[in-house]
Amino acid sequence: MKPEVTGLIGAIGGAVLGTFITMAVLNNSNERAPAGNPGNLSSETDTGKPDDGPLTGRNDDPATDTEHAAEIQRLKAKLADAETARDNERGKLTRLETESKTTIDGLNARIAELESQANAPAANNIKVAWGKWSEERGLREADWDRVGSTYREMTELVREIAVAVHNGQDVDPAKQRRAGELNRVLVEHYGPIIGKLPSNAAMNGEFAHPFNAVNILAAQLESANMPLSDNQKAALAKLGEEYDQKWADVNARYTDATFELEKQLDEADLLEWFRAEMFKVTDERQRRIASPPESEGYIRMDLYGASLIFVYGPGHVPAATREELLEMLKGRFTEHFKIPRDQIDAAAFAFEAWLDGLGAQIGPRAAREMAVLKTREVMVSGRQQLALMKELHGKYVTDEKTRESIRDEGYIFVPYLSMPE
Repeated sequence: MKPEVTGLIGAIGGAVLGTFITMAVLNNSNERAPAGNPGNLSSETDTGKPDDGPLTGRNDDPATDTEHAAEIQRLKAKLADAETARDNERGKLTRLETESKTTIDGLNARIAELESQANAPAANNIKVAWGKWSEERGLREADWDRVGSTYREMTELVREIAVAVHNGQDVDPAKQRRAGELNRVLVEHYGPIIGKLPSNAAMNGEFAHPFNAVNILAAQLESANMPLSDNQKAALAKLGEEYDQKWADVNARYTDATFELEKQLDEADLLEWFRAEMFKVTDERQRRIASPPESEGYIRMDLYGASLIFVYGPGHVPAATREELLEMLKGRFTEHFKIPRDQIDAAAFAFEAWLDGLGAQIGPRAAREMAVLKTREVMVSGRQQLALMKELHGKYVTDEKTRESIRDEGYIFVPYLSMPE
């Protein structure tokens, strides 16, 4: 029978391995032991060397043991660090999952809320309705009563300010502060209707649009206990439809080459036409509530019509003499459009034509008179300026980038001769 070998053979070196095998054989053999030691191993092997005793797999070299112990400690420390890092990452993952769930739940709740609002029927606070504008949510849900009462107070406040300005008096700071407070209500109303009504104006176009204007007028007069009658509302709605058709006809003529200033001036013409027709529908008492004569027709004071789209412009260009005024206008165009001065000088006759087209409007004008510009005079000056811009664009300016900037400009200069103080 082949003796069975047991023990950790793989951990032992070649010399010790031979001894271990020998021991295993002898311990499992029925052969006779050397004489005098039946069944036992002698204290020496056949080589005459002392027996190392039972095999344990330990290296008795002290230096090696010290190295192994140090390595074990190092590995244990490394293992502990790895376990700590693992636990930290698990903690981070748990926190991230919690935060993500909170965020996702919040977004889902907000989406559900918005979907519910979107599907809910919109309120309808419109005072005077016509066309597709009546279906716009921002217009249906507008607080027209609040805007109307604000307009009533604002109109009277502006009237008082206009009187002070026309008389050359200082404006009461308290009235200016109150006007600013009221204007914040109007800005709040304006936000939801931006982009809901058509306009080519750079500023306040939707606010000046007849649909917004008529509904503010109706609410303003209700606030003053002078409401529009049903017949008046029907007449204003018909005017609104007529304005929409005029707007469509005018805009159908435009191309990519149409000047922005031309679009704004065309819109101003339409707004002023509608304003005039609107106040033909109201009676005199209603008109004086909505549009007092002291502020009517002035930029930044008239709360209806084209004055609203010019509220952030135009610019005064005063001079003592016509020659000085021409020089100032040439300088403004050179600076504003970056047009070479020689090209400006070549078009000198066009600047002369601009001033000629202003007629008596050019003055001389008192500084007090020009403190607040009139809407109609701004529009006249804009048309003369547009003619000049087209002349420069078509005949004198050669740089395409400059030509494009001329087409895209909507700012209006208002030149006039200033009267000596």
